[in-house]
Amino acid sequence: MLRTIATSGVSSGIALTLNFLNPNSAQAFNVANLEQLLKTGNCRFCDLRDADLSGTDLSGAILSGADLSGANLSEANLSGAKLIDAQLIGTNLSGANLMGANLIKALLNNANLLGADLTGANLILANFKDAQLMGANLMGTNWISATNITESQLSYASQLDDITLPDESKPTFCQGEETLNGVIGSLSSQNGFPFVQNYSTCSWMIQTSESMNAVALDIPALSLKDTVLEFFDGNDPTQLLTSMTGEVEDQTLMFASDALLIRYSVDFSPNTLGFELSYEGMVKSGPEPTTSVPEPSSLIGLGLLSLYGWTQRKQFSSQPKT
Repeated sequence: MLRTIATSGVSSGIALTLNFLNPNSAQAFNVANLEQLLKTGNCRFCDLRDADLSGTDLSGAILSGADLSGANLSEANLSGAKLIDAQLIGTNLSGANLMGANLIKALLNNANLLGADLTGANLILANFKDAQLMGANLMGTNWISATNITESQLSYASQLDDITLPDESKPTFCQGEETLNGVIGSLSSQNGFPFVQNYSTCSWMIQTSESMNAVALDIPALSLKDTVLEFFDGNDPTQLLTSMTGEVEDQTLMFASDALLIRYSVDFSPNTLGFELSYEGMVKSGPEPTTSVPEPSSLIGLGLLSLYGWTQRKQFSSQPKT
């Protein structure tokens, strides 16, 4: 909860507020929004661009979705503040107290965080492009799926103990297209993250082996609300084999190709869980399999080859395709 201006007592706090409201001063922020923040500490989606809030006690303030681009928050107390989806582009946060702050999906492009204390802050999906972190305390911070953060930026921080970084063995949230070589393998949309990033598209190209002529794909039960899972022929990515959305039951899909392109598109779905799918290259005996499939609108079959006719199955150890 907002309590007071943190630096110089009541009189200077009043002077600071009056300076904010001076109609002759250049300003980009919304005056009514600023008054609301100073009075209540609750200012979701407020326009506070270029506001001078240096030294202000904003501990526990609710600023989710607020635009604080270019604002001066140096030495401000933002401990425990909610800054989810906040725009902090070019914001001066030098020396600020951000202990335990929630900065999920915040935009911190070009932000000045020199000497800031982010101990225990939640930085999931935050964008740190060109942010300055020299001397910042990052102890216990959660960086899962944070974007545009470099090793160089982190190396300038003063404390890096117990931070949570993405697992490099698989992406915390799929980025772009990933190529998976080998007859047996798995793919994951994310690793332990509680929800999916909105407005994202991820894809995986599965390349088994030239000796294979089909791919078996094991899919667990999925809830694909506001999301679409599509399957394309990997040798002709323009050919959609089938698609899924809504509630999907645990099942095995069979595709007549040695390569498969999987695309996962997310609209606005903050509660969608991630998934992990496993696949295996296979050989079908008899005539060469066909790529003709049912229409994608059907959730039964979904462009699958029936298990009927699959009389021989060969398994190979995972090897890169040559």
